[in-house]
Amino acid sequence: DYSSRVYLYENDLSYSFNIPAFYDEGFRVYLITHCQITRAVKIQCKAGMTKYFHLDQTGSGDSLIQGSYKSEIRIQILCKI
Repeated sequence: DYSSRVYLYENDLSYSFNIPAFYDEGFRVYLITHCQITRAVKIQCKAGMTKYFHLDQTGSGDSLIQGSYKSEIRIQILCKI
């Protein structure tokens, strides 16, 4: 259950970090990519997905998700002035 969760450091976009809490059985995958548009503009993107094997819903309150998949997409634009 949630009281026996495990925290795990995860690579993230520039200038941010992510330490999610995991519980129950499942797996997590994520992909980070970037594209240098010009010398001054860079775009980074992170897409991640968590699959729980034995849960029909995850989260609580406003972050309640029906189903056993939880996914996220983050996009960051870096501009040098």
